[in-house]
Amino acid sequence: MNAWRGRWEHFWDASQASAVVLDDEAAQLDKLVYVLANPVGLVANATDWPGATAIHAILAGGSVIATRPKHFFRDIDEGGEMPTSVTITFAPPPALAYLTPPHYLRLLREKLATLEAEAAAARRTAGTAVLGRNKILSQRWNDRPPDAEPRRQISPTLASRDKWRRIEGLARNKLFQALYRAAFEGFRAGAAAIFPFGTWCMRFRAAIQISSA
Repeated sequence: MNAWRGRWEHFWDASQASAVVLDDEAAQLDKLVYVLANPVGLVANATDWPGATAIHAILAGGSVIATRPKHFFRDIDEGGEMPTSVTITFAPPPALAYLTPPHYLRLLREKLATLEAEAAAARRTAGTAVLGRNKILSQRWNDRPPDAEPRRQISPTLASRDKWRRIEGLARNKLFQALYRAAFEGFRAGAAAIFPFGTWCMRFRAAIQISSA
């Protein structure tokens, strides 16, 4: 995209990613609905969004075919390695995998409809309206909203509707951090160190041992 727009520097935000552990079924469903319904407010219904979205494929039990852009990437016969297209399929989050496809899709539609109805009620109360598909499509690609983006907010690491499960998960994460720090300090000192289960980046950077559980 930077090459296409003639720009440089970062395309994505270079700050630390917000990686939140979704610890239970409710948290996974909430975040799935949040992602799919993210355009609600600019459009009345999530399916009205004219840009990139997986909602149609997910609700239809289908897939999305992404085609290699014509700019920047070389064709395979010119030495390029990017495939002409890739097919993306969608599966329920792990905590919802036990549901049958009809039950899963019905639950997802119900949650989306509830969120859209709540957003519509909020707009009626505030006396506002959605921007709509036509105005969205008429915008320039580099337009920005006039209101300032919130900064320096708390970045959570775990989400769960169950208070005690959330407390337990945070305690596990704190223990992991302590074990990882001790192992890393030992590794830097040249001592044999076993990193806790869940260590990811160091697996690719050095020949380390990782606990099996």
